[in-house]
Amino acid sequence: MVDLAEKLPSSASIVSTVHDELIVECASGTAEEVKALVGTAMLDAVQTMFPEVRFEVESGICDSWAEK
Repeated sequence: MVDLAEKLPSSASIVSTVHDELIVECASGTAEEVKALVGTAMLDAVQTMFPEVRFEVESGICDSWAEK
């Protein structure tokens, strides 16, 4: 999460974690970029700990938390 926070654009911030999920708010114009950054950061972190295991990350973009 620390690595991701340093890479996020100024319009984005981590607002919550739920088990193995991250919730990030950002400007709609940067949503795709932020989505890619989150996915890469999550994979990089877990593969550091478990390099022999293949992991997948699911992500989505919502207009409100109600859509999550």
